Amino acid sequence: ESDNNILCELISSQWSLNQSYGGVFPLLAQREHAKILPQFINESLLKTKKQISDIDAIGVTVGPGLAPCLSIGVAFAKKLSLENEIPLISVNHLEAHLLVTRLCLQIQKNENIEYPFIALLASGGHCQLVACEGIGRFFQIGGTLDDSIGEVFDKIARFIPEECNYNFLNGPLPNNIHSGEKVEILARFGNSNAFNFPIPMRHQKNCDFSFSGLKSSFYRQAIFLNFKDRAKKVDLSKEEQQMLADLYASFQKAAFIHLCEKVKYAINWCKINLPDIKTFILAGGVARNEVLKLKIDELLKDYDLNLQVPSVNWCSDNGVMIAWTALEQIMDAQKLYQQNIELSNRIIITKQSIEELNIKPKWPLNSLNEYLINEENRFATLKSFESSS
Repeated sequence: ESDNNILCELISSQWSLNQSYGGVFPLLAQREHAKILPQFINESLLKTKKQISDIDAIGVTVGPGLAPCLSIGVAFAKKLSLENEIPLISVNHLEAHLLVTRLCLQIQKNENIEYPFIALLASGGHCQLVACEGIGRFFQIGGTLDDSIGEVFDKIARFIPEECNYNFLNGPLPNNIHSGEKVEILARFGNSNAFNFPIPMRHQKNCDFSFSGLKSSFYRQAIFLNFKDRAKKVDLSKEEQQMLADLYASFQKAAFIHLCEKVKYAINWCKINLPDIKTFILAGGVARNEVLKLKIDELLKDYDLNLQVPSVNWCSDNGVMIAWTALEQIMDAQKLYQQNIELSNRIIITKQSIEELNIKPKWPLNSLNEYLINEENRFATLKSFESSS
């Protein structure tokens, strides 16, 4: 609701189904989406004692993401919208990751995150640094040239024996957590100086990331230590367990040094181009990592910036962040409508426009500026990092 009250939140995790694939298997995820969506709509209406006619708008993830999954959600939302004559709002799920942080602060402290802000979005599919001046007003300062950090964490977790009883945990790792969380748990008990992994791109003074070389370096070290075969063992010796923890702690240290170095460059860019920034947002699934939050928070003290991170439950993909971003678009449009300014054509009302809505598997935040109507895109005049450094 417009007063930040969440009437209902339902969660369906597919992790147990996709776990054996080491990530999301698109066709399996598509099938589960198609099965669960109608159930969730009915259940949410029952829980809230609402009718479909009570809904003022429908927010739907249009992109970016896996096409099979996006197509199910968009087709279902279009059907609901057309049958019940409810406006449809297309949501970019990267924007949603960032804006849900505003909802968290409003709920927790009744405060707003003011624009402009700078953000690091780190997840299984994305790793980018962006500046934001408002709804749909983004400028990407830097991004990954290859793998995302969350994807790399998932891949290196394949060396973890699933059923091993770890001495320092008094048992096995939990089954219902993602691969990245398993890496974080083991790293907590390791010596981060045990292995010397290279820090990527130190010679390049820009805001881009690269994790493929670091991932390959980890693979070589893990295979050299015979952890490819040890991953199949039910139990490791105490020494092997410690070596594995050291390996992950050392990798995590190198990865986070790389992130922090690029964050510094991005902040310096913002200090030149957007001197009014006061807030740094850390969002995405990797934002759940406690060590990363501490590292970023410590770094920001030198720049007098305030760190904001979404609630743990809202770091990974979730429905609340989509609904909230749709609501943010409505409130922004209403505010500008009062000033006789038409702002965004992402709010879709006509039958023809709803029918023509298509998924956007590749939908970068920068391109949201194209949806702004009758408004000069100030970001188009900003200097790139290279030209302002």
